[in-house]
Amino acid sequence: MFDCDHYVPILRWKAGEKRALRELHPEDKRRLTPLIEWSRPGEVAPQEDRESRTPEPRDLAQDIMRHWGARPFFCDLAWFWTGRLGGDAMALKRYAVTLADSGLRPIPVLTLGDATEYRAALAPLSSHSEICLRLFNADLVQGTLAAHLDQFLLTTGHMPPTGHVIADFATHYRDADIAALCGSLPYIALYRTLTVAAGSFPLDLREFRGPQTLYLPRHEWVRYQHQIGQQLTRRPTFGDYATLHPVLTKSATGLNPSATIRYTTDDAWLVMKGEGLHNEDGPGYEQYPANASLLLTRPLNS
Repeated sequence: MFDCDHYVPILRWKAGEKRALRELHPEDKRRLTPLIEWSRPGEVAPQEDRESRTPEPRDLAQDIMRHWGARPFFCDLAWFWTGRLGGDAMALKRYAVTLADSGLRPIPVLTLGDATEYRAALAPLSSHSEICLRLFNADLVQGTLAAHLDQFLLTTGHMPPTGHVIADFATHYRDADIAALCGSLPYIALYRTLTVAAGSFPLDLREFRGPQTLYLPRHEWVRYQHQIGQQLTRRPTFGDYATLHPVLTKSATGLNPSATIRYTTDDAWLVMKGEGLHNEDGPGYEQYPANASLLLTRPLNS
């Protein structure tokens, strides 16, 4: 499906991420496959997301089609199931059936610890004989990974050639050892795709006062680049959480967020942090286009 030159961003299905996917150039869209997931209950969300109700199955399918189209994507419905559907397996199955019949190309994301009813509800999404196994750091450090993986393949009825694997280290980016992963992951050469993902963007930027421009190291990307040149059984694709921390902070009232632009460079995030949007007599939202213009004149490396 894709090789190590591809990109797998892990994205919350929120207004900003939707627009970003929709506006991508077609050539860039061909070079990435997003893992789309939903926000956890209580996570901070942009204003336009806070009042959104749980969409009907058809509305959700149309929303994904409008912003991503009929391209493959990894579809992780775990937080949608628990946060929006209250763990109702029958309701989740209705969404799975609709997504499967809507012209979309979702690849269901499963984990080793999923409940039986959750996997059963997502069965309609694997009608094209593809699934994605998302392994977390806790799975990867266990000495019983091979046994758990065999059990997973047995219970889901999928063989390695029908599966995609994402080794998601999340905040444990320092533990991402590609050579060790290749040595410990059974059937390493057989999976359709293999991705190593992590995220090192700070939880928030409160410690940095604006206005100022920062260059924050992209630890997971630099680590991946250093390791990918080794003698490996298989070269994995790179994935990350874009310019977000893997676990977002909780929502709170009365905040005065700063106008901030985040941009990736070869080895760092270029962060242009402005003033609080609600500062009295401040420039407010006008900071965004102003900083975007300044960004065009800045060097992309620190």
